[in-house]
Amino acid sequence: MAIWETSEIMDAHNEGDRSSHPSNCWRVPTMPSVVLFNGRYRREFIPHAHDVATIVLVTKGAYLFSTRGRTYAVKAGDMVVIGPEQIHAAQILHPDGWEMRTLHVPADLLIPSFGGRSTCSASLAFAAPVRSSDQVANGLFLEMHRYATTSGDAERQQVALYEFFEWFKHHMALFGPDLRMEKPADSQTRRVEELIYSSVVDNTPIDEIAEETGISTYALIRRFKSRHGIPPHAWRMQIRAGEVARLMQSGLQLAEIAARCGFCDQAHMTRIFRSVYGVTPGQYRDYQ
Repeated sequence: MAIWETSEIMDAHNEGDRSSHPSNCWRVPTMPSVVLFNGRYRREFIPHAHDVATIVLVTKGAYLFSTRGRTYAVKAGDMVVIGPEQIHAAQILHPDGWEMRTLHVPADLLIPSFGGRSTCSASLAFAAPVRSSDQVANGLFLEMHRYATTSGDAERQQVALYEFFEWFKHHMALFGPDLRMEKPADSQTRRVEELIYSSVVDNTPIDEIAEETGISTYALIRRFKSRHGIPPHAWRMQIRAGEVARLMQSGLQLAEIAARCGFCDQAHMTRIFRSVYGVTPGQYRDYQ
């Protein structure tokens, strides 16, 4: 196992591998459900969530990370852990932005004990999501990231991944895991969710959805924010971005994907997609 100093973490983007690109992503060949990102960012990430766990290591600069009503100034050497469906956002702290390496991994791979609960309306979030300059954790994470990026040795890639997973399993408590059983939504809220899903591509106004479900627009937004942490419109944009990611493997042209997913044009799709995934749709497709 490598132990990395802070200066090495900050310089890790200059190693001649894919990380020299301004922004990119790729899948681990031996574990295709695991997606890695590496990039430099000078833009905000809108409030959003992913259906997998997300782990971030900042390698240069700093940014503002927000989740569960709190905002953290995250700097080089800090690790951030985010649960599946945990709403989070990022804002620029300095004009030069920041660089980070990111791991998207299904929760049951990272936390085996979560596997049996993920199908029974359980949610996993982290109440202490930021940990500063842990040399062992950062070393394992960077070693895993580098092997998954550059090594043709499939066995070594998998070993590096599982070494980090093993560390996380034994130290997860440092990040304040909060496992909750979700309360069933009331019938009106469930109906709103169904209508947003079914109208995700046709821009049905939220007030029309509220009228159809028999509640006021204000009550709809309040209930929705209470349950999901974001308003209905933002939730719909997030669903659309996820649908774009799914269609990237279909062979369709980007303009056709934009039309199918309800965006007014390809530029609109690119703007929303980047604010959720950190890369453009074209970059995401190129690294699949």
